[in-house]
Amino acid sequence: MIGLGILGAAAAANAGPRYYRGGGCYPGPRECYRTQGSCFYNRFGEYVCRGGQMVCNRRMICP
Repeated sequence: MIGLGILGAAAAANAGPRYYRGGGCYPGPRECYRTQGSCFYNRFGEYVCRGGQMVCNRRMICP
């Protein structure tokens, strides 16, 4: 039982993103948006964009 507890704690320590590293800056969530293009709703109600390009970035968050 003790061994399983230690293995579970080790697995949890390595799982998921670690954002805060003690006073420094860390990357925030990914944000995506479309640049310069035309977007419209087609006859099926779908939002369609043409032209431009998709840009994704992460802002640095400093506490």
